[in-house]
Amino acid sequence: MSFRSRRANDVWNFMELRYAIVVGKNSFNEKIPRALTPGREVFTALVEGRPCLLLEGPKANPNVVDKCQELGVSFPSRDTMIVNGTTYESSWGAEDYCLVHLSGEGTELFVMGTHRFGTTAGYFYLQHEVSAVTTLLLHWVDKNSNHIIELDEIEVVWSR
Repeated sequence: MSFRSRRANDVWNFMELRYAIVVGKNSFNEKIPRALTPGREVFTALVEGRPCLLLEGPKANPNVVDKCQELGVSFPSRDTMIVNGTTYESSWGAEDYCLVHLSGEGTELFVMGTHRFGTTAGYFYLQHEVSAVTTLLLHWVDKNSNHIIELDEIEVVWSR
């Protein structure tokens, strides 16, 4: 089966594909997939004909800029994400948000945190708790102040 014919109907289905991970160039967040899924290939550009999981928001990963505009998602400041007109405020290392969105074609999954903590929480969540939805907004709070993302610290704000 070719990569081109591999498409997903929902987040659960996407995570079963042999996807490429795409991060921004010179990105600190390249460490996220290498730590959580050792051996998985990490790229800085979309991989033609292959499903791609795109990590980070538009400031760190230029590959997600167009999708943010299409979805009406913005990151107007270092600590702010706006989704569907609602503002979500983050606090570095203590609280963060992450938008997870599967493209309509089912070939790209976007995981965009306000900070690297939100991105890490989103990717970590997908390794453990995926569901049959196309969009999730996740909220992470460092309940024990150890700066380590733990599954019980991540909650779904909304999904569809």
